[in-house]
Amino acid sequence: MHAALLLLGMALIISAHNKLQTPSRRVLALLLVWIFTDVGYVAFFNSFYSQTASPLFLILTVGFFALLISSDHKKWTWFAAFVFAALLFICSKPQEAPQAVLLAMIVLLAARSLKTKWATTLGIVSAIGVLVFAIFYYLAGPTEVKNNSLYNAVFQDLLKNSPAPAADLAELKLSNDLLKYAGTHAFIKDSPVSQDWFKAAFYQKVRHEDLLVFYMRHPSRLWSLITRRSAKAFTLVTDYGNFEKRSGFPPATRSSAFKIWSDFKERVIPGSPWTLIILFLGNIAAVILLLVRGPRSSSWHLGLSAFGILNLMAIGAFLIATLGDGTTDIVRQLYAFNAMTDLCLIGDAVFLIEAVTRKIHKFAV
Repeated sequence: MHAALLLLGMALIISAHNKLQTPSRRVLALLLVWIFTDVGYVAFFNSFYSQTASPLFLILTVGFFALLISSDHKKWTWFAAFVFAALLFICSKPQEAPQAVLLAMIVLLAARSLKTKWATTLGIVSAIGVLVFAIFYYLAGPTEVKNNSLYNAVFQDLLKNSPAPAADLAELKLSNDLLKYAGTHAFIKDSPVSQDWFKAAFYQKVRHEDLLVFYMRHPSRLWSLITRRSAKAFTLVTDYGNFEKRSGFPPATRSSAFKIWSDFKERVIPGSPWTLIILFLGNIAAVILLLVRGPRSSSWHLGLSAFGILNLMAIGAFLIATLGDGTTDIVRQLYAFNAMTDLCLIGDAVFLIEAVTRKIHKFAV
């Protein structure tokens, strides 16, 4: 099922770009298959981890959106499918729910492509529906999952890397008795997370919002946190094994096949905050420039706006994983972030090839 969803998403994206020049279409297809069939992505297809759903529904969302703005027919169908896929992405994992704010912006813009007198009203209603759905889903999500993430963010990361752990506890209005848990995660043996005294001493006093405020008060600590997380930002392959138990391999054995892209990202792309800044802010700056100086076509503006928002979603995904959890399974937490990043990189490559191809074609004519 996971493989079928991936193939469907890639097919939608490729078919939506049938008006591109031949070299661009071929590069688009090649990159989609090469990147998203890497073992770093597909190894999770043999698991029930909720991360698996995030990139799959993300790719479907991108595919239906691309069909919406490129097709002259069935626009209502593609719009409905796009909104539905976006909702599936939002509810794939609690950490994706905040992305509803940016997705609602795309929904609002996408409704205009329907070109009916009800387009604006439909866009507003649909965008509000996406936001309400995300809020309901997040509030209805398992408390245990949120609590474990908060525990890891505070004890496994903040206090472990703190120059003054006792002072940090005091600033968060927590007792020094909790200092003994600094450096631990929520899944240790005899973990206190389910005990009533700990719930009263910790969970009833601190929320993720308090942690965000703490880092806002200490920007140097926030930068250090981002630096630590960005070291693993472009790592796709986890420490988990890639084989079933019945295969006979020892536990945690990882495949060396189909990992050219994951090896390239980890070894060549610097795991640094500056890489993130240059990539995403560079893309957003280019989008703004092209919107101002490019064609006046509505589909051109809509596509560029959506690409800019995709870059913002990638930034959001990184920050949510960075601030919302500890170092446990950080590669897995950044799974959707990597999918967004790779879609942005594919978009950059195809755009450049299309621009060069069109200039060569125009010169030849």
